[in-house]
Amino acid sequence: MQKLIWISLIVGMIAGCGGVGGAAPVEPLTLTPPGELRQDGTCDDTILLEDWLQSAEFYQLAYIELLQTAPGQSRQDLYIEVNRLNEELVNYAALPAPDCVVDVQRQLLEVMQATLVNLQAYVNGEQNDLQNIINQAQVSFSSVRPAFDALIFRMEQQYRQLIPTPTLQGG
Repeated sequence: MQKLIWISLIVGMIAGCGGVGGAAPVEPLTLTPPGELRQDGTCDDTILLEDWLQSAEFYQLAYIELLQTAPGQSRQDLYIEVNRLNEELVNYAALPAPDCVVDVQRQLLEVMQATLVNLQAYVNGEQNDLQNIINQAQVSFSSVRPAFDALIFRMEQQYRQLIPTPTLQGG
């Protein structure tokens, strides 16, 4: 009998808290659109390119982490996370982008924004297939990765050119 009471209590707590999935939050989640992208500088400036790549990687990883943990979160928890990532999206869009990264920045922005819009629909109870949202977002992020990796390769090549070539000295 005592086990039945505990089970009832746990089930009641999960149902009361919304559990995983659960009801949509009372206040609908609204997203702040990102501002205009800013092109600034040239990719010949290796440090500027590296700074942008590091920042862009940081923002991508935040999205990927959410996609990995989302299935175990309630809609209310996702409300908080999606809101946080929306703020990061606005910050990402404001990053000054050197000339050669503008296309990749635009692509990443579109993927991030689409991911947030789909998660917003889930959080607000307008969509119920969270796994489909996650799968679509992962495919979209993967499609941009080769272009991003090409920029990393370019940066590495530029750094290699800065290293002086040793010469043999002999006599």
